[in-house]
Amino acid sequence: MKSTMNFLRVQVDTVFDHATAELQAGKQMLQNAALAGQSAMSSFVADLSMSRNNIGTAIVRSAEKPIDDRLKLRG
Repeated sequence: MKSTMNFLRVQVDTVFDHATAELQAGKQMLQNAALAGQSAMSSFVADLSMSRNNIGTAIVRSAEKPIDDRLKLRG
């Protein structure tokens, strides 16, 4: 009877160890996905900021050109 109980304890411990390892792997995958999402969002914000600056620079440069140069570009 005692050996059966010990065997069952070992089996239960094995199942719990396996479940714990699975949970840790899932947790790591979620953390990696969160980091990838943060990285993608940071990259998107940086690109958006750069585009905004480029548009602002283009507007300023366009405003600095003489009017006749701007009219030539339209024609």
